[in-house]
Parts: sequence; C-alpha cells; structure tokens
Amino acid sequence: MNKRLIAGCVVIFLIVISTSFVSSLLGRGQGNAAENTIIFPDGTQNQYFDWVSVLSKMPIYQTEKEKENEKSQQKTEKIISLADAKLVAIVSDPPKTAMLLTPDSKELSPVAIEIGGSWLDNWTLKTINTDHIVWQNSVSDETQTQYLYE
Repeated sequence: MNKRLIAGCVVIFLIVISTSFVSSLLGRGQGNAAENTIIFPDGTQNQYFDWVSVLSKMPIYQTEKEKENEKSQQKTEKIISLADAKLVAIVSDPPKTAMLLTPDSKELSPVAIEIGGSWLDNWTLKTINTDHIVWQNSVSDETQTQYLYE
C-alpha cells in the first residue's frame, strides 16, 4: 500500500514538473503584455515604470544638495505681479485708501495704500474709485485696473 502511495506521489510530482518546464519554454508563464502595462491617470501607457525618478522627487529620498537646488529654483521662478495682491476694501473718507492683501503681508492683515503709494516696485497707485483702483507703471507708463475681490 505504501509503495503505491509513494509511486503515485512521484508520478504527480513528475507531471507537475514537466508541465511547468514545457509552459516556461512556450512562454505561457510570462503573462501577457497587458498585465505588465501601467496606465497613468493622464491616459498614457508604459510597460516599464521608472520608479527611481519618482522616488528621487520625494523629499525623504533627496540629499541636502538636491533639496537646496529645488528651493533655489522655486525662488527664482516666482515673479510677483499686481495680480498677486487682492483688493479687499476701499476707504472713501479722506485720505482715500485702498486695503490690499499682498503676498508678503503677514497673518492676513491688509496693507493700507494711499494715492501715490506702492507695494510693488515700479507701480504706484494713481486713482481710487468706489469699486476699483488704477495702478501706473513708472517705467512704461502702463496702467492697470484692479477691482474689489478679483
């Protein structure tokens, strides 16, 4: 009885080994390309994923030098314009004053600017109206209108 059980196990083992060997020779064990393809949220597909570049962009895997380079690039790219400030109030009592939230104002406290004043280089406040103000560039004489809450 034991001999039959052992012989049966050996036969099953040989069948499993031979079928796995034949399937690996035929390429069936590799899976199809659709299973190995990565589909990104923007719709592009890639069969090989560059995980090293993804991880190197994460701050935890960056060296101090790479972090400093990234910070300096961010500083040089940011150019401040009039559109970065928000006109939140206009005081029509004398002296007329425009209240602006500028990118460099601390703790969300508005900056008060009178006619002739400025918060940005080369731009001065020309006129204050009930719903908008007009800025004038001292270099190019260009004027720009800024409305409340825009």
